[in-house]
Amino acid sequence: MKQCIIAALVMIGLAVAPVHQVGAAQQYVNDADINVIDAATAAIDDFDKEGSNENSTIDVIKQKAETASAKLDILSTHTFVTELGSGYTAAAEELKTKATALKTAMNEFVAAMEGDDTTLVEAKMDAYNTAETAFFTSHDSFNKSVDTQNAVAENEDKQTGGLYLLSAIATGLLAAASFGWAFMKKDSNPALQAAQRSIAISSLWPLAGALITYVTYAMAENGGSYTIMWGLIVFGLFLFVQSVVKYFQIKKVTKRV
Repeated sequence: MKQCIIAALVMIGLAVAPVHQVGAAQQYVNDADINVIDAATAAIDDFDKEGSNENSTIDVIKQKAETASAKLDILSTHTFVTELGSGYTAAAEELKTKATALKTAMNEFVAAMEGDDTTLVEAKMDAYNTAETAFFTSHDSFNKSVDTQNAVAENEDKQTGGLYLLSAIATGLLAAASFGWAFMKKDSNPALQAAQRSIAISSLWPLAGALITYVTYAMAENGGSYTIMWGLIVFGLFLFVQSVVKYFQIKKVTKRV
């Protein structure tokens, strides 16, 4: 029965091993956010290229404007991810506002191009250029907010990883020292010898968990994932403490005899 319980604890220990990503915060950038922005900027570029083409017709320019307007509409109503913090959210909202303003300026510019008032066309073109500059300035700010938040989150990730690593090293040292003591200590009493062997064996479980954590973290330090063997460490420590307590109980009884 006892062996079954130990086996179950070991299996649980192996199962409870969460995988963490080094620099995981960078993964929070939603591809949908990037795709929506890229689609809008590409449509704006297409409109600008067509507008500067002397051979282009008003119908083609209108078509490009309609496409760009649709992409800007999608951007202005898009729900951005929130995992990157308040700075990212604020920059996203600002970008959405600028997208709406740019769409309005673009449509007014195209409408003016269909008329004969050159003064109005120039005024609307200036307004469009101003709105476009504001949009791309906001776009740059948005990108900077991503970099800033990722840098903060990456630093926090490293601190957390360092704490895990320190815990693993401390556990490993304790387990290794206990194994060495239990393995090298000679006792004439068979019961104490058995208890010492139990300590040595049980110390291997948290030691293995600590080593796996350390090795996977060291391999992932420059990017990648590492496994925190909390289950193996915690349940291994449980077995280790149980063995130590039993050893001292036996030793106490032995002294009385």
